[in-house]
Amino acid sequence: MGRRRREGGFSLIEVLVATSIFSFGMGGMAALMLSAAGGMAEAEHETIANLGADAVAATLQLSPVALEHLANPPRSAPLCFEDDVCSAQDWAVSRYLLWRAQISHHLPEGAVVACRDSSPMDGTADDPACDGGGPEVIKVFWVEPRRKHDADGGARRAVMQVPR
Repeated sequence: MGRRRREGGFSLIEVLVATSIFSFGMGGMAALMLSAAGGMAEAEHETIANLGADAVAATLQLSPVALEHLANPPRSAPLCFEDDVCSAQDWAVSRYLLWRAQISHHLPEGAVVACRDSSPMDGTADDPACDGGGPEVIKVFWVEPRRKHDADGGARRAVMQVPR
């Protein structure tokens, strides 16, 4: 009898190897997507902190005497809206308290401090290390959840000097 002609196609081993390579590639893509999503969350937190610090700095520019009230703000203050008649201090403290509430809501373990500090790049949320000297600064603190295992525990800070 004649020889059998080999059919064209793939063997089971070739299919398994191709499937394995495809699976590893898809796993890598999934890891890349997760990393990108985490990076976007960190960038969002940084943006919220910087925009908020900028807003408080602008408030302090409009009301320079407000820093003394912001360094030790009352737990509550009259809420001043655009049409309300408020003193400059009440308006600044109202803005600051609203912003501080937004920071604690939008940033993980978020906290904010307005003070005078000659070394503004130090401190933590628990101890902002404001020494009372130097320029007026806004310090925003938060913790990045995906960085909690870092040496610094994921602690992050944004600092803005109030322009004069």
